Amino acid sequence: MQSKNILLKSGGLLMIKIVVTLGVVGYLWHHLHQEEQVFKQTLEWLQNIGEDTASWGLLFFIILLVPINWALEAKRWQLIQGDSFFDSFQTVLSALGTGLIAPQYVAELWTRMQFRGDLSRTELTKRWAFNSILLAMIVVFVGGSFLFFKRTTLPISYYFIILFLLIALSFWMIKKLKLVVSSFKQWAILGLTLLRYIVFSSQFVLMLYLSDVPVNVSELIACVSMIYLFKTILPVLGIIAEIGLREATALYFFQDYGVAEWPIVMASFSIWFVNILVPGLLGLVIWCRTKSLKVC
Repeated sequence: MQSKNILLKSGGLLMIKIVVTLGVVGYLWHHLHQEEQVFKQTLEWLQNIGEDTASWGLLFFIILLVPINWALEAKRWQLIQGDSFFDSFQTVLSALGTGLIAPQYVAELWTRMQFRGDLSRTELTKRWAFNSILLAMIVVFVGGSFLFFKRTTLPISYYFIILFLLIALSFWMIKKLKLVVSSFKQWAILGLTLLRYIVFSSQFVLMLYLSDVPVNVSELIACVSMIYLFKTILPVLGIIAEIGLREATALYFFQDYGVAEWPIVMASFSIWFVNILVPGLLGLVIWCRTKSLKVC
């Protein structure tokens, strides 16, 4: 009976993923299939960036934030796991890499288990869950706030409320999951998580600004926060659908501003390329090398 219920739940989740994925593909097709001279528009987008010296500096800064982003994630994992920073960095990049060729969360958990074979699956799953849920909570709280209030700016007091809720929930999760983490590490993990959210959100905002999206910064921040919210809460099938989800939600939230669609799509894809694909491919190399060394 229990196995039957698990199968029913798995089948239901799969159907939801299929429906959401088809919806994402359909939405993108509806908006972009009538776009003419796509190749020409892409070249123009790249040319506009290439001709402006200031744009090169901004692009360099966005790329510079890539290793900072993943270093912050590695430091979070180091504090949770107790590994060295170098080992944690390898683990994080390898998990990112395997997520390119397999379902993301399954691949991420499985890869982290490979790097810490001395821990039980239950213990490592609890640590991974805490690591993932904490970041997801920040994405949901911030993005949900902008979505709920339908405002591009929130009162300062509301950020303190969000911070208080995050602190309370993070401490509750540590107690509930029975993780052995000191008070100092708890605060450090929360601070690093907040900082990492600021870093990768800033990358997206800067890339949209670089693409000459005619929207003020506060509105860009609000839209990016809501894009990451929907990317976090909507289940999709595979890496291609995940890319499409980011583009589809970006088009949806910017449609009221009368912005050209192609720069938004290119900015969104560029963030995925520099922040996920490139470090992910490096992670695959690390994972294959580590795996071959273990075999030897």
